[in-house]
Amino acid sequence: MSAAFVRFSIIIPVYNRDEPLRRALLSVARQTFGNYEAIVVDDGSDPAFSERIQTLVNTLDDSRFSLISYQPNRNGAYARNCGIEVAQGEYLCLLDSDDEWLPEKLTCIDQALQKNAHGQVIHHSYQNVINGVRSAPFPQIARRIGESVAEYSFCTNRVGGIQSSCLIVKRELAQRVRFNDTLRGHQDWDFALRLGAETDHFLFIDQVLTLRHVADAASGMVSRSLDYAYSLTFLREYQKYFSWRAQAGYTAHILLPKKIISDDNTFTRYEWLMILFHPLQFAKYKIKQFKLHLRCVKLLLWCRLHKKNNLALMGCNDYTKFFIKHYASGVSIKLLIDKNKKNFGVRAVFSVGEISEDLWDGIDCVVTMTDIHHKSMHADIKSHVPHLSVIYF
Repeated sequence: MSAAFVRFSIIIPVYNRDEPLRRALLSVARQTFGNYEAIVVDDGSDPAFSERIQTLVNTLDDSRFSLISYQPNRNGAYARNCGIEVAQGEYLCLLDSDDEWLPEKLTCIDQALQKNAHGQVIHHSYQNVINGVRSAPFPQIARRIGESVAEYSFCTNRVGGIQSSCLIVKRELAQRVRFNDTLRGHQDWDFALRLGAETDHFLFIDQVLTLRHVADAASGMVSRSLDYAYSLTFLREYQKYFSWRAQAGYTAHILLPKKIISDDNTFTRYEWLMILFHPLQFAKYKIKQFKLHLRCVKLLLWCRLHKKNNLALMGCNDYTKFFIKHYASGVSIKLLIDKNKKNFGVRAVFSVGEISEDLWDGIDCVVTMTDIHHKSMHADIKSHVPHLSVIYF
């Protein structure tokens, strides 16, 4: 007797996460289309989390949900490959453990595939959810005929566009391509680029079917956490998938925002391509770089003039990174303050209310690293430490 037909296999990798996983699992359980299996892959979580993950899956009391666990921790790409290996569905759906699907997602995918049975790769729009507020839907347009995945990702959409929790792939194709689990980052881009090399049968659904819960707009783009050198190496190694136009787009939207806070001053061939395809944007980048240097120099001069050496920086952003990278040797940075972050690189970050009197001791002044929020930040600091100077450059 043959096994029952399964339309969709849903692969959910998870590491040391339980409450967001609960939300993700419930969003799957609430799907209006029921012919699916859901494979949760515990990527070597700590024992306490592994136990809670097991409990979450068991509590659903649904035979469609299963759990794969292993040790030690590897990475999300390895976990997804484990799910891909055992999946039985005609199509494989990916869901990150901190994201959620809208109830009609699988129904919409099934209906789209009934109208276009040749679809090999399906993706759709999503929204970031930041502090409970939904961002604009993204992406909003499909790939044009003849447009490569790289051009669609880094020219049309600028920062990707084919997000893992929005991706559905024919099982045989996914099992042939698989994720590259040797990569430290950009695994989703790698997978999408190689899918595009295998098939032109992409199908886009212009409907929001996934919500991504992120702390802020910057963390919503995972690629920003990877440094300039890594992202440059990725482009060099995957250059065969990139036209000149796509290389210029990747440089403009991925590389240069990172280069501005790196120590690498080498002028690459990719920047020549950016000048060719995006001359105005390259000029804006150089102006931004000059303004950041000027801003930091003014801050240092003020600190020396007023003998303020021990600083707290409020707001963790590119300005903060730039100052720490290039100018921090001229002062002592005692505290980083941001209500939406817990760490910033290797440094701990505190909200104003979390800072004890002991931590405030020895701080000469607070610098608000912002363009538009100085007044509210100033008021926040003064409500806790009214005697402390708060400045802005």
